[in-house]
Amino acid sequence: MTSNELREKIKQRKDEIAALREYWTHFVNEADVPDDRQFHVWINRYGFDVATASLEAMVDRLSRWLHNPDEKPVDMERLITYASGIMKRKSNDA
Repeated sequence: MTSNELREKIKQRKDEIAALREYWTHFVNEADVPDDRQFHVWINRYGFDVATASLEAMVDRLSRWLHNPDEKPVDMERLITYASGIMKRKSNDA
């Protein structure tokens, strides 16, 4: 790998992290966004496509949680755990 290829790889990873962060901010909450390291772990372990699809499924689930008065409070940790579980299942299914 050349230094330019490495720089391009770093740039792509930063762009992917920024996109996932923007998605989270838009659909979940601007105040409770995971650290970039969490997005990096997800992309590194599961890939950008799986991470994106899993966040979409998490947002769908969040909507159901928020409309259920019997549901326990939803915090960032619960969302991260739920999204991580989806990613793990998706990667096991592949």
